[in-house]
Amino acid sequence: WNGSDFVKAYSDYVTTSTAQTLTNKDVVKRVVTVASATSITPNANTTDILVQENTESVGTLTINAPTGSPVNGQGLVIRLSSTSVQTFSWNAIYQGSTDLALPTATSSSSKFDYMGFMYNSSASKWQLLAKNFGF
Repeated sequence: WNGSDFVKAYSDYVTTSTAQTLTNKDVVKRVVTVASATSITPNANTTDILVQENTESVGTLTINAPTGSPVNGQGLVIRLSSTSVQTFSWNAIYQGSTDLALPTATSSSSKFDYMGFMYNSSASKWQLLAKNFGF
């Protein structure tokens, strides 16, 4: 190796200390499946998409505050499929808007329900950006 080969090879690595533009790269979402239960707790450090196939009888599904350390602009998608209607109980860290309130219940019948959130560090809230139920 000569010096220019080293500089070229080193410049091909992504570093944590400099701004870099990545081209033709794929960021694979961290999908975490949790067991059927009456509550779920996402982990902001390990989860982009939280999946639950809820087989509980009719009742309340508590969505707890995520553990971990979210960063401003971080996304979280919750994908649920429930055999019976589950009424949501939301931790106060989740926030709907005047245009899009937090959902009150699942669609049940084993249909897929999606909710997309973004973390706002100024508000210290996971804010609901999208909801689409009944797939």
